[in-house]
Amino acid sequence: MLKKKSVNIWLCALLLLLHAAGCADMADGDLSAGQGRLSVGGMELRVEVDNLPATRAVAGTYPAPEASALTYTLTNQDTQESTQLTYDELLASPMLAVGSYTLTATYGAAQMGTTPYLYREFPFVIQPLTTTALGNLSIPLACAMIRPEVDDLLPHFQAGYTLTLTDNTAGSSLTVSNQTDYYVPMGHDYTLTLSGTNQLGEAKNLTNSITGAAAATRYLLQCTADLPAFTLPEQPDYNAWSYHIDFTPMTAANISYAAGLSTDKILNNMTYEVSADGGASWQSFTGTKLSGLNPNSTYKFRARFGAVYSTNQPSLTTEGAEPVPNGDFEDLVQTISVSKMLMGGKYKIALTSYTPWCSFTISEPIGWNSINNITCNTNASTLNTWFVIPSTYATNITSTAHCPRYGLSYKEKTPTVYSGLTAQNNSYAVIIRNVAWDNNGTTPSSTSSSTTYYNQTIPTIANRSAGQLSFDDVFKSRPIAINGYFKYVRDSQDASEEAVVTVTLLNGNTEIGKGTRTLGDATSYTAFSIPITYSIAYQKATKLMIMITSSNRSEGNIKTTDYLGEYEAWSYGATLTIDNLTFTYD
Repeated sequence: MLKKKSVNIWLCALLLLLHAAGCADMADGDLSAGQGRLSVGGMELRVEVDNLPATRAVAGTYPAPEASALTYTLTNQDTQESTQLTYDELLASPMLAVGSYTLTATYGAAQMGTTPYLYREFPFVIQPLTTTALGNLSIPLACAMIRPEVDDLLPHFQAGYTLTLTDNTAGSSLTVSNQTDYYVPMGHDYTLTLSGTNQLGEAKNLTNSITGAAAATRYLLQCTADLPAFTLPEQPDYNAWSYHIDFTPMTAANISYAAGLSTDKILNNMTYEVSADGGASWQSFTGTKLSGLNPNSTYKFRARFGAVYSTNQPSLTTEGAEPVPNGDFEDLVQTISVSKMLMGGKYKIALTSYTPWCSFTISEPIGWNSINNITCNTNASTLNTWFVIPSTYATNITSTAHCPRYGLSYKEKTPTVYSGLTAQNNSYAVIIRNVAWDNNGTTPSSTSSSTTYYNQTIPTIANRSAGQLSFDDVFKSRPIAINGYFKYVRDSQDASEEAVVTVTLLNGNTEIGKGTRTLGDATSYTAFSIPITYSIAYQKATKLMIMITSSNRSEGNIKTTDYLGEYEAWSYGATLTIDNLTFTYD
């Protein structure tokens, strides 16, 4: 595209005073009847374009020369004889023969280059015995100026480019530099050609032309490449995980102008870049998974085709890598303090001689769900509403007698929790146990501390449940696995029974990810890991649910427990011990 600035050509007024009269005789008598004198007051040299003095301080243009640097030629139009004068000789008022003359002042040459061309002719007539005064003579530019302006295209070419300025009228060419002024003969036609190899390895020639260059006018020539225009697709926030981002690349729909190229060619030669410092520096990447990132960090993206960049720079912030809340179960809270127990199938009520064995405090992991405040009920009347107590034993229950059912699961699938076990270099682990209970009013065979009933398997217990521990709260990270350590002892009546750990991530009430696994026999702490699979990848997590149960059997299908001795509180069925839960992130 040709950009021609408006031109205000400042030309000094030609003070050509051709005095044909005033033929005063010279007092010194040095003039003959056939002679006269030429008087020149001085030279005003102007090298101007667009009202901008051409000096080295302005875009590297040439300074106005000194008057003594010009060539002065005096031509007798009658005889066609020419004589060259120096500037000093011209100022000395030379004597000339009577006749018609032309004084020509020149500087430089009428050719392409970085030196300006000045030229002007002054016709005059010498009268006998007369001084012809030309006064102050003004010498302007007699050429045009062309300035290549292609700086925006420089990055588009792999190893630079070549600029050639061609004088189409004279048939000559000159290799030129970008953003440099060149003086060229006026009135000619010119073409600026940019030649190079672009970043796709293609040879390219870009041109721009002017016709009839005017004197003292600067032309700005730009070789504009026809380049595509495109945007990056917006990057949804759910694409940002804790340590990686699932990048969404461009499609044909993101190209607003193909510049004559196929969309496949543009997309296949697109480079994607990421910045971790707000755009101060960029790094290219390949593929659609950008790994090795940091949680809670912001990353900007842009696309580049050669040296053309996307018009937008979308950003994403990775989500945090939250731990399992209180996953080592070290943060405990004291919930219930009880003094007597009612455990297992048949009931032992108010066996005061064994009270010391039944006094304990229940501590639970903070943040995890328990129903011990219900199963360890201290209200005898409430107890009677849940269990049918044989009338022969009801008299032993008073409003002040504590009859907790700690360790039992009744109706709701809720956890049974016990602390105090040393595990994995921590002070506490959690034990989750199967529970068995009876509401059919069967009477024990003895009211004493006999072992005949309590040292046997009790297959007639009607109600059995798995113990459970659960977490349900706000959570805004998306782990890919849960890990931990466990021990598990099956009930002696069911050799294939297993514990179950289930992790669920939700967005609102919608399940987006889940992982579950059964845990079998392990007499010492054993590591486990459960992958979490996301069925909905386009939603972020807002809630975490963890359910840990001591059995994979449904209620009523859990085998009964062997009770070893009178103190049923210390003997249960299937028992899961679990500790040190952690998440893995990607």
